[in-house]
Amino acid sequence: MGDLLRIALTLAIGTVGGAIFFWLNLPLPWLLGAMLSVTIVSIGGFEMKSRIELRNMGLAVLGVFIGSGYGPHAFDGIATWVPTILGTMLVTTIAGSAGIWYLKSRAHQDSATAYFSAMPGGMNEMVVVGERFGADIRYVALSHAVRVLVTISFVAFAFRIMDGYVPDPSVRGQDHPFILSQQLMLLAVAVTGALVGRLLRLPAPFFFGPILFSIAAHGFGLEGQPPALLQAAAQVVVGSTLGSRFVGVTARDISSTMWRSCIVTGIQLSAALGVAAVLGQLLPWGTKTIFLAFAPAGIAEMTITAIALGYDAPFVAAHQLARVILVFALSPLVFGYLRRRALFKGKQTP
Repeated sequence: MGDLLRIALTLAIGTVGGAIFFWLNLPLPWLLGAMLSVTIVSIGGFEMKSRIELRNMGLAVLGVFIGSGYGPHAFDGIATWVPTILGTMLVTTIAGSAGIWYLKSRAHQDSATAYFSAMPGGMNEMVVVGERFGADIRYVALSHAVRVLVTISFVAFAFRIMDGYVPDPSVRGQDHPFILSQQLMLLAVAVTGALVGRLLRLPAPFFFGPILFSIAAHGFGLEGQPPALLQAAAQVVVGSTLGSRFVGVTARDISSTMWRSCIVTGIQLSAALGVAAVLGQLLPWGTKTIFLAFAPAGIAEMTITAIALGYDAPFVAAHQLARVILVFALSPLVFGYLRRRALFKGKQTP
């Protein structure tokens, strides 16, 4: 089977999964349904396939959509977010340390693999840096894929149980009038935002660039958002890409790596919830919003989750961005320091 056919089949399975979740009135139907359906088929031994270019286009569409709901004052309160940004640092330290301890002492992983598997940063960044320090990159990649999968699934269903679920019409398919000139302007915003985001080397540039440019453009009077069908398709692409990361997972992986990664993710979620519960009593945003900001999934996925569940998406996005930057910038330095102090062992590859 050729690559194009595999990609088409993957997206078809993701679409069916999304449609089933939509019919069942489940949260994040197109993202979560696509992700879980493709994951199940991938683990079942079928070779699902996606392309990073498709995911980037999907992220750009979602970035423009999210930015369309906020004016230029979306980040006006950022100066008041200092306590929760510091909370992000605390959660990351607790979650990472506890995860490393578990993987070293209970899963018997080497120091580099345990460290870069437990750090709640971006998967691609942790794989690249971990390989340089001699980590088992397959274990690292699978650990982070499980973390994102478990976190998104847990958050979506837990918030449904706690809050009930009133679907956000913009996420589930309520459309706005299609005006060609508006859509062409939105396309220009998406392309420009993605290019500038990449030029500035932003984390998730194809997502954050379009968000920022969309916020600015709508603040200056641009109206409209991507058609609902395109929003749903973008979520299917992003969800299917996440699910396709589990291609090649074996029974041994399931019995060892995956369930251990679930335990580490549980530790990280517990740390996020614990700190959020304390800060939620002291700060105006509340425990649930702060927990979404701390939850250790991907930047794009948690921002989409926040807006779908009706929480403060700019607040969540900023904290997710802070976590990824923190981990990416400091984790190699901290690991190198610990290894030099003979607290960690691991070989560095050229």
